[in-house]
Amino acid sequence: MDQSDGIEPTQKRLYLAVIKGEVRARLKGRVLGPEWLKQIASLTYDDNPFTLPPDLELSVEDGEEAVATLKTQGMAFRSPAIT
Repeated sequence: MDQSDGIEPTQKRLYLAVIKGEVRARLKGRVLGPEWLKQIASLTYDDNPFTLPPDLELSVEDGEEAVATLKTQGMAFRSPAIT
């Protein structure tokens, strides 16, 4: 994946926010706590260490807040990560 388009850095930041619990995640109707997030962190999808499971649901509000926080720290997302 070409890093110049911003997708890989954005994907990495979103992945880390989910694994740290900064963005709420739900899988099959269950909100994931720290133990589940550790298990997800140990999995790999599509040979990319920053790919989340395809059926994982993320909180848009938490994602927007994470983006706003990064912007205030001067680390803005270069492409839309959450729509």
